[in-house]
Amino acid sequence: MSEVAVEEEEMELERKMEDTTEKEDDLFYMQDGNGEKQLIEIDDIKEINEKCHKTTTFQSLMHLLKVSIGTGILGLPVAVMNAGVVVGPISLFIVAIITTHCMLILVDSARELCKLSKRSSLDYGETAEECFRIVTPSHARKGRYTVNIVLCITQVGVCTVYVLFVAKNIEQVLKQLHVVDLSVKVWILILCPMLILFIMIRNLSSLAWLSTCANCLMAFAIVSIFFYLIPNTGSPSRLPKFAGWSMFPLFFGVAVFAFEAIPIVLPLENEMREPKRFPDVVKYGMTVVMVVYISMGTFGYLTCTDHCEGSITLNLPGTAFFSIVKLAVAVSVFFSYFIQAYVPLKIVEPWIFEQIPEKRHFITDTAIRALLVLFTCGLAAAVPQLHNVISLVGALTMSLLGFVFPVVIHSITFYNDLSWIVHAKNVAIFVFGILGCLAGTYTAIYNIIKTLQKS
Repeated sequence: MSEVAVEEEEMELERKMEDTTEKEDDLFYMQDGNGEKQLIEIDDIKEINEKCHKTTTFQSLMHLLKVSIGTGILGLPVAVMNAGVVVGPISLFIVAIITTHCMLILVDSARELCKLSKRSSLDYGETAEECFRIVTPSHARKGRYTVNIVLCITQVGVCTVYVLFVAKNIEQVLKQLHVVDLSVKVWILILCPMLILFIMIRNLSSLAWLSTCANCLMAFAIVSIFFYLIPNTGSPSRLPKFAGWSMFPLFFGVAVFAFEAIPIVLPLENEMREPKRFPDVVKYGMTVVMVVYISMGTFGYLTCTDHCEGSITLNLPGTAFFSIVKLAVAVSVFFSYFIQAYVPLKIVEPWIFEQIPEKRHFITDTAIRALLVLFTCGLAAAVPQLHNVISLVGALTMSLLGFVFPVVIHSITFYNDLSWIVHAKNVAIFVFGILGCLAGTYTAIYNIIKTLQKS
């Protein structure tokens, strides 16, 4: 295509965006280069998407897999241990099905709310806001605030888990190699200034290389762990089929923590060249995740039996090769810390910046980043119990983001279009999420306090 043709095409698109005198119901809002809202026709969205740098279906699938198969997978053996050798894998399958379903109905709800609000895309918080606007327009923002607050708490919890995870793996490796014998709390203190230094990188694109390194190291570690687990699995007949109701809430928290991808579902769909194919991406992607997760949890429990640690890496032998594997995981999680920390910073900082003069933005931003690291390191040092902290984060907040909020949004958005069976199904998932949240949170906190009292 010639430059003249390209220019004419761009001018035609511009004309369509500026022409808002007809078909008002078929228009969406979109921001132009100056940050001002413009209106575009629905029929032009595909054409505009193709002119932007959108992701392909395969790229979106890879992004979903990359985000889903993270550190949570390493805690699944202890999750199966808390459920039982039969109940554990079956329960993981059920959690995977419900999680996938909630992802799909959240996407459907966001699409419908985009039409109602005449906007081209919505993130999780904005979807909740537009949902609240249907039932209580004057309090619509409370929906966004609620989701964003829970999302911030979740990410702070994830960052705390990451700090603890890195410290425990480094402590064990160097102790087994007889290099140095320092406590987990000392390693957290050593990591703290390093985390502060890296978190001062303000451009997310500058962290892309960290994300790539983290993904490669994690892939190497997971493959290596499977090569160790599969030949060393024991007989399931000597293990309990069900571990008991007192331990099952801990399973729920760890399992939900592992399926932590729902906050990125809408951003992934918004970046797709063909958003209508995103449900297939979710179905295929989560099928792969489910198979990998159930395999890791089952083989890990069969190998380590009742001695499963908060991360399966802590159960690996102290040989030179597996010491490298543990360090690879520790470095991967260390690099991933900054990606996780970016989410609460992006939510909190704009609101804070509105309250202070622009000349103080840089120093305030620096202080917030440093305080976030200090806070997460302080929490990790105060409660150095990897298994219980993972369970607490999963039960307390991720159950709300993954189960409760999606079904509430879905029922409100399509209230008049859903059958009573669908509404009943949503109520059942809502109750499942709330009960899991309460029971998992109580059990995790109880075990944390009990362990602290013993120590």
